[in-house]
Amino acid sequence: MYEAPPEDNWFTPAQLTKLSWPEIAYFLSKAFLELESKKISQNSLAILWAQVCLETAHGGKIFNNNFGNIKKLKDHSYTSYDCSEILNGKNENFKPYHPQTFFAAWPTALDGAKGYLYFLKTKKNYKEAWQMMLLGDPVKYVEALKKGGYFTANLASYTKVVVNLTKTFHKNYESFMTYEPPTIVEPKEKLPESETKQPPESIGSNKEQDKEATVIKDKVKEVPTPNFWDNIAQVLKLWFKIK
Repeated sequence: MYEAPPEDNWFTPAQLTKLSWPEIAYFLSKAFLELESKKISQNSLAILWAQVCLETAHGGKIFNNNFGNIKKLKDHSYTSYDCSEILNGKNENFKPYHPQTFFAAWPTALDGAKGYLYFLKTKKNYKEAWQMMLLGDPVKYVEALKKGGYFTANLASYTKVVVNLTKTFHKNYESFMTYEPPTIVEPKEKLPESETKQPPESIGSNKEQDKEATVIKDKVKEVPTPNFWDNIAQVLKLWFKIK
């Protein structure tokens, strides 16, 4: 029934866009700065980083730059990938292209990080969670997410993992904050073949003139130069002839 992908223009194929721990921290920090025009606190960043790691298998299963496994949004690009949900107390697995597998998609990691934060900040259901994140309280943050319907997993289990991950973040905070993405060097534009060829030598070019001068010098060398005794002989011949 759900074997074929949706045919609407918002759908895009699933693409694995995994990130390392430092990359997750970097893009969340940069996204917060761009959205809020201020630097995020260490405690707040720890909470967001921990939840993203929980939701995406430590960054190894981020698809289409979706940092928080946010479901399909209205009038927004989306994709489809395997997922599981706890429904009525039972764990159920879903395969593409079941509606439960529709998730929002973003073109870049920074776009995805900003989309994740904007979603938490602007959705009514998560207004309290956003405030708890700003206060740096991971336990109350998770409680507010659960209350708003963000996840279907067990509250105690989810909270425990998030809290433990925040501790991991704090241990690695200094190294995370020194991370910078590699600079991509754009390849130099290759000139058209016509521009790389040397122009043909013109008739009056210096090169041609040098060749002509060399030929003339060679010819001059071939002309014998009379020596002193030759000149004396010529004079004597003339003298005896006159006589």
